Amino acid sequence: MSRSRSSLLCSSVAWCGISLATSIVPCLAVTAAPGRGSSSLASPSSPSCPSCPPSPIQLEADYGALALDIADSWMAATPADSMRWNWEEAVLMLGMQAVHQATGSPEVLNYLQAWIDFHIDRGIRVNRNDAVVPATSALYLYDQLGDPIYLEPVDECATYLADRAPRLSDGAIAHTLATPSQAWVDSLFMFGTFYTLEGAYAGRLESYDALAEQYRLFASHLVSSEYDLYWHMYSETLDQTVPSTPTFWGRGNGWALASLAILLTDLPIDHPERPALEAMFVRHAEAILTWQDPTGLWWTVINRPGDTYLETSASALFTFALLRGAHLGVLDEGAVRAAELGLQGILSRIEYDDAGNPVVTGISDATNPGPYWVYAHVPVVEDAPFGVGAVMMALEEGMR
Repeated sequence: MSRSRSSLLCSSVAWCGISLATSIVPCLAVTAAPGRGSSSLASPSSPSCPSCPPSPIQLEADYGALALDIADSWMAATPADSMRWNWEEAVLMLGMQAVHQATGSPEVLNYLQAWIDFHIDRGIRVNRNDAVVPATSALYLYDQLGDPIYLEPVDECATYLADRAPRLSDGAIAHTLATPSQAWVDSLFMFGTFYTLEGAYAGRLESYDALAEQYRLFASHLVSSEYDLYWHMYSETLDQTVPSTPTFWGRGNGWALASLAILLTDLPIDHPERPALEAMFVRHAEAILTWQDPTGLWWTVINRPGDTYLETSASALFTFALLRGAHLGVLDEGAVRAAELGLQGILSRIEYDDAGNPVVTGISDATNPGPYWVYAHVPVVEDAPFGVGAVMMALEEGMR
């Protein structure tokens, strides 16, 4: 009984003439993404793109079945009421939403509901952007079930962003109450997906305006004019970015690109900021593709290939965003080819334990801003919830 268009999965199976259906066509023709000197990824018509030529790429694997297998394994191993109200678990639940939208699995919906119900019963207090993104699952449940109780955490998060969240002097939302002069790229996903789904599922259209403005402000502080990539953090007190030398964190750029892809899915076609946001999305996607590894993955420090390690969660976020951009008609076939390569890279990171359960490997652990060596030494873990969620999002997008 969904009342609004999906944001986490495309509402059209073949927008822009791009077929992503399961196929036995081999993937040998997929090549690495073009560099910055190649032709633009911008689609010739956007967002409906009626004149786009069909893509020659058809995806080979049943990515949706794998995403459901990952979801089932996680639910069997992890009680919903053992998971915190925090960003790591919230990204996992965004992946669960994508699986439920694709499959209608009642088990997945019940798991989402058990998690949100547990935290509503305990009481929710928000004091940072990382505690806003969990309310995306409350919005999803409100859309699916129509119970106004799920607007309670939504209202708490909306009040935090409107009234309590610290802001830089120009209005950019600071990352936490403890860091009132710092804008972190992570926040574009943590409050960004909330703003988009608040607009889509709760009908609060002013949320689109708020997020469009935040993207403009964050880009002015965090996007490198030389690389078109996001720095991790900007300190207004120091009036400088962190890192201060060209070191671009993979997952941070994934947060920014994926959240913008979700916004463009539901942002009204006639919204005055849509052209600027689409142009921002295309520039960022082109910059990301410059650094894709032949494996289909990206390095945890994007612009230092070979110096650190190939990282799964960033690669999944990029792959999701590229596929979504192609579905929307904002990106062209080059994005589809790069995303197909990205999906193959993601598959290479999924292993199986002795019981036959899928395990997502190669995930960089939680990361704070710092110089290059901070990112290079973040440990690699498996089955971190945010990495698992990002992988499910990418796999389900690959089936649209």
